[in-house]
Amino acid sequence: MKLIKQTNDWNCIIAVTAMLLDTTIQELITKIGHDGSEVVFPELEGPMQRRGFHIQEIIPIVLEYGYAMVPIEMEPISTPNGINQFKIPKVNINKYMINRPGILLGKNVKSLWWHAVAWDGTLMYDPGGRVGYFNDFQIYTFWMFYQYQINS
Repeated sequence: MKLIKQTNDWNCIIAVTAMLLDTTIQELITKIGHDGSEVVFPELEGPMQRRGFHIQEIIPIVLEYGYAMVPIEMEPISTPNGINQFKIPKVNINKYMINRPGILLGKNVKSLWWHAVAWDGTLMYDPGGRVGYFNDFQIYTFWMFYQYQINS
């Protein structure tokens, strides 16, 4: 996988997806139809003000490239009504990550906002410029890429 750096503070998930699909940030922005820069939370600071991108905007693009995305949550919660919640025991997310590429959503320990990094099955590719395995990144969800073939 080739490291692609994000071009601003709110398009990390686009850069990560571009890495995994071996395409460009601009191609993905064109497919989605916006650049994520719209200010939707003016009361917040920095990139948290911006619309950014949601994982649901990524899924149809990934499907076009022949991949499905399987979400694996680190700390799943069950709810019968959206209010009452029951925490399911923590999932050993690492066992699903071995040799399987995908998107890791979480937070850098010292950051207030969410971040995405690419996972090639063994290493993280941070669109901020780092490659390796980072203990300062707290994973919440692993969106595992699964290549599929449509039988016709």
